Amino acid sequence: MIIGRPRIYISGHNLKPSTTMTAILNVLKHYGPTDRNLIAKECQKSIQTIATCLSKMKKQGKIKQIGRGIWTII
Repeated sequence: MIIGRPRIYISGHNLKPSTTMTAILNVLKHYGPTDRNLIAKECQKSIQTIATCLSKMKKQGKIKQIGRGIWTII
């Protein structure tokens, strides 16, 4: 039984803070252009987690790939 209006999730609303994205940005600020292996080591996350997050950040326009496997902040 639902009381009141039903609550639904709307994509893009109620964003949660991403600690992984923040950590990646901090590593890139500190080291400059670098590869995902160093980012993963410094963030203490798996390479797959970092790769997924880098892809999302690229789509958002926060970072770019400047060479084969080398990432930097835009």
